[in-house]
Amino acid sequence: MWLLNTETLKLQDFFGDLPPYAILSHTWADGEVSFQVIGNDVARDMPGYEKIRRSCAFARFQGYEYIWIDTCCIDKKSSAELSEAINSMYTWYSRAAVCYAFMSDVTRGSHDPAFQQFFQNSRWFSRGWTLQELLAPKHFQFYNHEWQYIGNKSSLLSLISGATGIDEMYINDPKSIYNASIGARMSWASTRRTTRTEDEAYCLLGIFDINMPLLYGEGHKAFIRLQHEIAKVSDDESLFAWHTKAMVAGPFAPDALAFRHCGDILTLSTPSTARESVREASMITNRGLRLEVRCRKLPFTSLHGHSTIDRLYSDLESSAKTYILLVLNCAHRGREDRPITIILMQKSQNQYIRFLPAEIMVFERYLMDSTDNDVEGLPQRIYIQEMEYRGGLVRPPRINLACSHTSAAGYNLKEWVISPLGSINFRNDVGRSFFILFQGWSGFTILKFEHIGGNTIIAIVKAIQQEAARSMTLYPLPPDIDNLAEAKKFCYAQRGFFRPVFDPTTSILYRDQTGIFLERSNTQNLRKNYNFILRIVQMPKKNSASSSSTPATDIQS
Repeated sequence: MWLLNTETLKLQDFFGDLPPYAILSHTWADGEVSFQVIGNDVARDMPGYEKIRRSCAFARFQGYEYIWIDTCCIDKKSSAELSEAINSMYTWYSRAAVCYAFMSDVTRGSHDPAFQQFFQNSRWFSRGWTLQELLAPKHFQFYNHEWQYIGNKSSLLSLISGATGIDEMYINDPKSIYNASIGARMSWASTRRTTRTEDEAYCLLGIFDINMPLLYGEGHKAFIRLQHEIAKVSDDESLFAWHTKAMVAGPFAPDALAFRHCGDILTLSTPSTARESVREASMITNRGLRLEVRCRKLPFTSLHGHSTIDRLYSDLESSAKTYILLVLNCAHRGREDRPITIILMQKSQNQYIRFLPAEIMVFERYLMDSTDNDVEGLPQRIYIQEMEYRGGLVRPPRINLACSHTSAAGYNLKEWVISPLGSINFRNDVGRSFFILFQGWSGFTILKFEHIGGNTIIAIVKAIQQEAARSMTLYPLPPDIDNLAEAKKFCYAQRGFFRPVFDPTTSILYRDQTGIFLERSNTQNLRKNYNFILRIVQMPKKNSASSSSTPATDIQS
């Protein structure tokens, strides 16, 4: 371990027993002094030298002959030394006699009325490496941009907890962090960023007491590899309690951001019921993550009517698939009787993938309270297949639908319900022209059009991503259904209503007397928006004596 002499500003290499030393925590900027130049005169003219000089002066004044600073005490040209430093860094910070945190963007003193805002918004709280630098040392001192002392961990405890989302007990006691669940510790890093993608994983090694070789260039695979190492030594299943906006995924999260809602997760010491617990230790195999489980098996139809799972109705082609609810040995604080549950979708006999990881908690109450006959315990060995993350996420296909502006006889789109991972965006003329985006192999939205005269038309647009083309079908609802709640109930009661009964490549897909029909479709080019004409016929108001209708107008693209 290289240490910088606070008197001579020269590096000295130590093996075995170390002298007492201070350590610096800071954020990097342009002109940092490296290992190669710290002993040269040119270092004095570099912007980062003043930071080194001031921290050495503080350490020397407090009686420390040596200090460790990451910019100049690691020979980053040596891959072996860099690997040793990163794997040892948490230990080095924990062994330091004192840590100085230099917050270069905090321009207020601790007694300034604006201090709290400047302190909590400091860039220091947003960087990945400073997380372990905050948690590992026992004695901590904060300094602002002018090197004025602004407090320590104890005096700034509530502000630090508010800025980081970390419970105060973990900030105050470095040893206590290993009592926090895996998911909670991951959540501490969820809002932090690193310059190198791989460092998102490497900066967490000490937080999880993990050692692993560094492979710069592996990108997001580093974070997956970190989770592999954690799974080998821990049976804390909050490692799988992450969720992210994807259709399908493997067992491990693509990045720390997926754990952003896991800050209050606790590990359950005993499973809530013997039927749902993971019994054997997990194992990483060439077929994926192997688990010995007792879990809940249920057909797709059992999911309707339970919380946000209503939206799963978009995946109609998956109704014949087998879904499993895997109950984890963790729960949110205050809800320990409701363990967190994830959804698995079967691919082969005992091969599964994570299905809709965005829906992490929706099954809790249903799973514990259900008496449905189609739910049964299923003891078996299963494999959760790993998937390649591109850019950090599993990206399902995208289906784009577009309607262009027209008056549509006074009709505007007022309300809608859209399937998971879907969105509606308007052009400038809000309510008259819009884009619908589905991210997945199928999607649906219930659209409510309202006329300025009070008439309402509700229809369902369903789109499917096929290998060669997209298709879209429009399903009008009966005129007596005038709100989205009734429309959803009708859809669930009339499931066959959704089954395509018309060729989506014909010129006219569907038409009836409800006042809305699809006139044209284009399924030839997957790279372009799906273009269509939506014709709305103005119908008389309910209970109106008149049965006439006005001429049709188009929403056309």
